[in-house]
Amino acid sequence: MSREELDALIKCPVDWICETGEEEGAVSILQFDWYHCLNEHAVSADEHVTDPDGFDHEELGAEQLRRLIANLKLRERERIDCHKKRAGRLAGLQFHRPSKDGKHFIAGADKLYLQERSRGPISYFYTDYRSAGLRATFWSWFFRFFFPVASVHVYEEMLTPGTEENLSYYGQFWNKFLDPQAAVGPLRVCFDCLRPVGASSGKETSHICYDIDLSTRTAHAFPVSKSKAEQIMGSAPIFPIDDLNC
Repeated sequence: MSREELDALIKCPVDWICETGEEEGAVSILQFDWYHCLNEHAVSADEHVTDPDGFDHEELGAEQLRRLIANLKLRERERIDCHKKRAGRLAGLQFHRPSKDGKHFIAGADKLYLQERSRGPISYFYTDYRSAGLRATFWSWFFRFFFPVASVHVYEEMLTPGTEENLSYYGQFWNKFLDPQAAVGPLRVCFDCLRPVGASSGKETSHICYDIDLSTRTAHAFPVSKSKAEQIMGSAPIFPIDDLNC
């Protein structure tokens, strides 16, 4: 029984750094959800992971290490399946360019034309943003939005009904990510790109909305007015995220 074997057993099945392009993916709500699943399927509290770096190897004796590895092997499939049904559903999200669906982008159209056309039910982008840019912008928003969840302990508090963390804006939104079918309407998030991205309701807007379908792991974005963004986000803050301007 080796410490390398233990590390392999508690390693998250999703490489969240590679998935998100952000180093903080390894010490974020995504990683904490994996530890939650690991702890949920532990034999005893002695096997619970509470530190972002996993177990403290220096404190494990040979017999403790042997028992720990043996028990982790017994429930390996259960904890992996658990994570896949929770935060793991955010892995592999495909971010569609506006031109892919064609609904929110008209090639060659000038801004004044798009502003006038946006008086109808459809908003329009000025730019056919690349998927990579939309992806990076979403994850930048994600980590800023869930920044208060800074430890495994806080994550567990957030999952506990009635706690301050559970009732917080990020706690309520995380419940939607875990169970989007429980939300009324589609799973949507909005933020302010700081510079105009398109037109909505007849006016230029810097606000953007991501419509996320976790059943198909697809996300498409479209411009929204400030008032619509506030309506969608409710009591949650609308953060300024300028990645699309880079």
